Amino acid sequence: MARALVTGALLIAGVGAARADVKPSPTPCVNREKVGWRQVRDVVLEAKTLQYCTGDDCWSLELGTNKVVPVARRPPAPPAPAVDTHATVDETHVEFCARTCKSFPLAFASPGTSVIATMNAARTLGAVLHMPDIESGQSPEVIAFDLVKGKQVGRIAAERITPLDHGFLVDRATLYSPTWRKLGALPAPDEVWIPLGSTDLIALRDDTKGDLVIEDTTTAKIRARIATRASDPSTFFSLVAGPGAKRLYAIGWVADEGEVLTIDVASGKLIGRATPTVCAAGTHRVN
Repeated sequence: MARALVTGALLIAGVGAARADVKPSPTPCVNREKVGWRQVRDVVLEAKTLQYCTGDDCWSLELGTNKVVPVARRPPAPPAPAVDTHATVDETHVEFCARTCKSFPLAFASPGTSVIATMNAARTLGAVLHMPDIESGQSPEVIAFDLVKGKQVGRIAAERITPLDHGFLVDRATLYSPTWRKLGALPAPDEVWIPLGSTDLIALRDDTKGDLVIEDTTTAKIRARIATRASDPSTFFSLVAGPGAKRLYAIGWVADEGEVLTIDVASGKLIGRATPTVCAAGTHRVN
């Protein structure tokens, strides 16, 4: 059974002054009144359903019928661990381990407040992020490694780096090849981009145009651009890749709370749109 989990904590974000004419809804529904919004949390993709919660209300998208039905409330899931246990690092060296371990010496101009090492899923590329003490005047640095060839391939001032299957993404904005050749940029920096299975494709949001984008990380070329037709171009979406990267699901927040878009990855087309029960006019859900 295919199963993907995206966790998140409950959050109420006020967007306007409380209105006396907007009353709490006694039954589960998704908000449309401009009083406050809830965060989408605890997304679970299974073989026949996509389940998620908006605050205390939980829902299930039936993939076969493209209908959303209410389900029993689930408590928030604990956050997933962020540390790559196959990599160890300090100020003087980093070690990446797959079938065997490879170590590289490190040297920095000043001590850091944190040093983080990570690898891609295939354990072929690795990276280090060094965050210096702010009083040192030094910039954060990222260092890239080819673990197959056993060598460092790049080092620049930057604040984030992610080793991909066949390259690197730096500062959630710029793509590099495994040899550290700059390939190009994402259409918009996005902190919630996701890989599409074991392909070299990623999905991200372009919140300046209100689109979802599918991009090839080996060429930096856009494969598809899908208009969300969201209430606001900057609307946040939680993105989930389906099994085999055949489908992409996007769950809306804010004024599109709980709405699910289904995208066929191969064609780059929006093929489904489904929404839970919408709160009646003049009502909203607080939790």
